[in-house]
Amino acid sequence: MMPDSRSALACALLLGAVAGGAEAQTAWRAAHVEPFANLDCALCFHRADGRVLALATRPTVNGLETWELGRSGWYRRAPTQSPPARTAAALGYDAARRVIVLFGGLGSYGANLLDDTWEWDSVGWTNRTPANAPPARNSAAAAFDEPRGVFVVFGGMGALGTLGDQWQWNGIAWTQDPLAGGSPGPRLGALMAFDRGRDRLVLFGGAGSSGAYDNDIWEHDGATWSPVSATGRPPKLRSASITFDARRGRTVIYGGRSGGILSPSVVNTDVFEWDGSVWRAFASANGPGERLNAGFACDERTGELVLHGGAFTGGTFRCEPTTHTWSPSLPAAPERAAIGVAANDLAGRTLYHTPYGTHRWDHARQRW
Repeated sequence: MMPDSRSALACALLLGAVAGGAEAQTAWRAAHVEPFANLDCALCFHRADGRVLALATRPTVNGLETWELGRSGWYRRAPTQSPPARTAAALGYDAARRVIVLFGGLGSYGANLLDDTWEWDSVGWTNRTPANAPPARNSAAAAFDEPRGVFVVFGGMGALGTLGDQWQWNGIAWTQDPLAGGSPGPRLGALMAFDRGRDRLVLFGGAGSSGAYDNDIWEHDGATWSPVSATGRPPKLRSASITFDARRGRTVIYGGRSGGILSPSVVNTDVFEWDGSVWRAFASANGPGERLNAGFACDERTGELVLHGGAFTGGTFRCEPTTHTWSPSLPAAPERAAIGVAANDLAGRTLYHTPYGTHRWDHARQRW
């Protein structure tokens, strides 16, 4: 592979550093590398692989970046093709076919709404191109309904406003659910997870057509939606994250802000858990802090909750759910590439360049 212009730039940096008398890099050691921190880094646990998958959009890259969190840290995958860059997409693990399903979202830089369907099979991405698909949307609620064997997408923001329809993907085709017997109604930004202990979809909050957020709870038993009354509910949250703790049978919510987009709001740093009867809140004094639209998943291999990114904030945190103790994730080795050039600039900072971009190592913080 021939070097591109960025590789040439890195070579120039290297020669300039040597000529200027800057101390040369003499040895490599493991350094922290992770998915790009942006407003919407999505996580999903691949149960068959035993790894957390992360999808991130980098401003200088047209496609989605695919990362996996294994026993020793984050590693970036290099599939032959990737879905176009996007945010606010629907994502979930299809346990029946052992693939991760990605649908829709908002195109790079908010240019357009998407209605494409992609699947990750642990080796690469496949664009499924079904004959029909749900209308393009972003900020939909989504989860995999295991007894029915379908990936469910509800609501979101479409071209004409807030949506209240429901669609299901069986791996071959999309079909629309008629929603007999009522539904949560149009909403965007709602949170949804599948409670595997009770075989129910759990939906929390979201904003209706008026734009006001709610903190209501609905559950879908495979046939109909029903509102649920419960004490101790989380506040009316926007940009929070949800996952299901399979070992303890809890739906878990973290992050976000209460209040409207244009009105004063309060940061949520508590963990909220739903066991099907009551909500419980747990303070997170040592947690990740304010996070908006962070990636959130349960690592079923370890039983820990994993959170990454949110509002241009990097860092991966793990939560031991029985004690609600958060800790930063262990560092991983630097990402590998066919071409890599390293040098110290005149300020003594280490620059590392690959075809994916140029990175600067912060010696004080011990991170890229």
